[in-house]
Amino acid sequence: PTAPGIAFDLGLQRCMGRRDLYERVLQRFRETRSDDARDIQAAFAQHDAKRISSIAHAQISTAGAIGAERLAETARALEIAQDEGASDRLPDLIRAFVQHHARTLADLERYLADTEKV
Repeated sequence: PTAPGIAFDLGLQRCMGRRDLYERVLQRFRETRSDDARDIQAAFAQHDAKRISSIAHAQISTAGAIGAERLAETARALEIAQDEGASDRLPDLIRAFVQHHARTLADLERYLADTEKV
C-alpha cells in the first residue's frame, strides 16, 4: 500500500523484508510515539528546549525506521533549529511536525487495520 505519510515499502525494506517484524515495529511506534505531537507542543509552550530536542531526536530514528520520511526530516530540522537556538523557526517547524505526525499515525492505523483483516 501507499500513503502520503509512510513509505511502507521502504519501512518493510528497513525491516529486512520481514512483514511480521515491520508490523511489530509499527505497533511499537503507535504505543510509544503517539503522544509526541501533543508533548512537543506542550514542551514548546513551556519553553522546554531539552524536551523538544529529546522528542525530535527520538522521532528521527523511529519515524525513519517505519518509512515516515517527512516526519523524520521535519524532526531533524526541528532538533537542529532547537539546538542552534533558532527560535524564530520553531513555530513553523512545530506545526509541520504536528501535521506530519498526524498523517503518519493515520496511515499507520489504516495499514494495521488492513493487515488485521487479512
